[in-house]
Amino acid sequence: MKDGKNDRARGKAKEIGGNVQRKLGEVLSDDELKAKGEANIDKGKTQNAVGKVKDAVKDVGDAVKEKVDDITNHKHTHKN
Repeated sequence: MKDGKNDRARGKAKEIGGNVQRKLGEVLSDDELKAKGEANIDKGKTQNAVGKVKDAVKDVGDAVKEKVDDITNHKHTHKN
């Protein structure tokens, strides 16, 4: 599984773009543009969250692998 950096970066970019769209929609009194901006903000937040979850899963997997390696190495060093 890839790490979540890419998702977090893309999500943040989408949020920023959505904020620009929303503000532009407000300035231009364009409800459709404002709604698209709000939707992109939500999509960006979701993608950012996915990236955070990927990173958390990777961290847990790394910790489990480290423990398994420790146990395996301990067994090999204590054989008679």
